[in-house]
Amino acid sequence: GTLSIVDVERGRVDASVDVGAEPWGVVEKDGALYVAIGGEAELARVDESDATHVAAHIALGHDDPRGLLVDASGRIVVTHFTAGVLSVVDVAHGNEARAVDMHLPSKAFFFPNQMESATLSVDGAEIAVPHVECNNDPAQFGAGGTPLIGAPPPTVTYYLSGPTGYPAVVPAISHVDPDAGLTSDERRTFEEASGQTPEEAGAAAPVLNPLDRNLLGQENLNGPTEIAWVDDGNLELVVARGSGNVFVRRPVIRAGESSIVSAVRLDVGAEAIQISPDGNTAYVYNAFDDTIASFPVPHASDATSKFARASQDDGNAGVTDPST
Repeated sequence: GTLSIVDVERGRVDASVDVGAEPWGVVEKDGALYVAIGGEAELARVDESDATHVAAHIALGHDDPRGLLVDASGRIVVTHFTAGVLSVVDVAHGNEARAVDMHLPSKAFFFPNQMESATLSVDGAEIAVPHVECNNDPAQFGAGGTPLIGAPPPTVTYYLSGPTGYPAVVPAISHVDPDAGLTSDERRTFEEASGQTPEEAGAAAPVLNPLDRNLLGQENLNGPTEIAWVDDGNLELVVARGSGNVFVRRPVIRAGESSIVSAVRLDVGAEAIQISPDGNTAYVYNAFDDTIASFPVPHASDATSKFARASQDDGNAGVTDPST
């Protein structure tokens, strides 16, 4: 329940502040640190000039706040792990200005869930949120086939034959304008399934079907947790904790293209990503074994070619290159 301020040059903890139950994300703005307090549905503000106590609390309208970022307008955007919304907080007035509904109108059975982080685009115009969609579609159990998610079609019939054609938990990457909500492309959505050409060029589909081998090749995709924009916003690196890999993804595609370009194999538990200041190297933290993997950042011009093997303590990291 504490926020620690660490002097990394001297290797010491300069302050440790009791902030509340289950602190998660933290951001700095105008000389203050704001912490998402997951157990108390609020933000705690700690002033850097007097980091001995919480200076203020900002109540949020939804439970379990997690990830934080400062948007282009200086507001703090908050992800909520299970509420299916983003909170946009006006810190100048100390209140939640609005909530952004993350439900996709075209996916009536789906409920957005497990939103741990959000990343501002290079131009500041939108926010990328990795999460899952919980599919409330009644699965067609007893339809024959096998329940194993990794088995290729047509043997997986429980979900493919259901009303949505998706499994119970589906990875998703939503793009959000904090003022307008979900982007217009996501409100109409199109599919990249089964080798079909997208209906029109534009933003990549927010929902990724993990049963779609044409899109994912031999890779599995489960539990996306964090995104880094690279190559001036032409690509996204999507960390998937559940499947232990990082997907290279086009946020905007042309007709006939797939959004998924390639993937870097790491270990299950890969959780957070940071790009080096020169933009050339990605570092991924594995929460299960406390290791950091690194690999060269790909560019859109050469993203379809295999790039360097990720460097990691156990030496098992590698690269795969699904069909484009």
